[in-house]
Amino acid sequence: MSEIETAFKACCSAVETSDLTFSSQSTYVDRAYNFLRWLKYDFEPGSPLAPYSAKKHKKDAIAS
Repeated sequence: MSEIETAFKACCSAVETSDLTFSSQSTYVDRAYNFLRWLKYDFEPGSPLAPYSAKKHKKDAIAS
């Protein structure tokens, strides 16, 4: 799992330094973050308790 988290952080960094709009960056990071949470059994697709959001620094949340 630590390799996946490291790759996720690298992906977030690449997205943040890209020419994508903020909205597109948020979409990329949100979807990847939700997949990471799903791998940890902490996300259920379609759950009203786990909606998508446009948080800029989700990569920092994986440390918790």
